[in-house]
Amino acid sequence: MGVGLYLIRNIVYAVASYPLGLLGNRFGRRPMLILGYAIAVATFIGFVIAPANLILYGSLFALCGIFIAAEDTLESALAAEMVEEESRTISFGALATMKEIGDLISSVMIGFIWTFVGYSAGFLIAAVIAAAGTILLIWTKRVSQTLGER
Repeated sequence: MGVGLYLIRNIVYAVASYPLGLLGNRFGRRPMLILGYAIAVATFIGFVIAPANLILYGSLFALCGIFIAAEDTLESALAAEMVEEESRTISFGALATMKEIGDLISSVMIGFIWTFVGYSAGFLIAAVIAAAGTILLIWTKRVSQTLGER
């Protein structure tokens, strides 16, 4: 069953990546990334409240595919908009490094919570952290605009 759910996620991810990039080009990368993050929050909450049901889990895994596609497609593109062209190479390296460090820390942290407290607590914490990231993205301005205000 788990392999089938991840297959759904990966198919949705593959299908959604290109359209999300196009939508980011048309409507703005920040709004589309905010939407992707909001889908992540809703998905994490869904895993907490959804009863054990294959159709519901399949739907939640499909939503995972959408928000992961949004993150992978739009984060780097938005980062490119936020920094000067001369700094993009180091900025992409810094972004990748921080994402991987964050993945490691969050995987260990959620793994402990999942094991010692329960999966619901893990998903609730993930939802809170994702919501905080969504709010921060909404409230932040482009780095170039911020630097220009100094």
